[in-house]
Amino acid sequence: MVDDLDDRADVWNEQPRKARKQYKCGECYREIAVGERYVYLWAKGSDGPFTARWCAHCDVLKDWLWTNCSGSVIGSVIEDCRDHVQEYAGRAACIPALARVVAGARRDWRVKYGPRRGQLMPIPSEPGELKPKQSESRSGSQT
Repeated sequence: MVDDLDDRADVWNEQPRKARKQYKCGECYREIAVGERYVYLWAKGSDGPFTARWCAHCDVLKDWLWTNCSGSVIGSVIEDCRDHVQEYAGRAACIPALARVVAGARRDWRVKYGPRRGQLMPIPSEPGELKPKQSESRSGSQT
């Protein structure tokens, strides 16, 4: 999504923190509760310094994009991951796991069914690497 290297920040200082007051996540826009883990960013780009915060849940998606795509655009992480799910459906082994994490984001990271309904989901694991699926003819044994 970043077409021009001038769009990248010159300074990037990301820190995990524990909320001492409520904040709003800059990715999923839900309230980060007091005591909840989140990431604080101070960065400086061509437009000057800026700050951002995102919840630990959205950080999993941001980390996945950095691992597989060498970066992300602040405020577009969920949308970008959703696009990857659609684009690589059936072609990459990690897509079902990525789709589950994106579905969690769509639900504001809340449990949808069962006795924990409405409670915050556990922080998901990062989906695997974006690699092509192995074709069955290659992985099968020859007779």
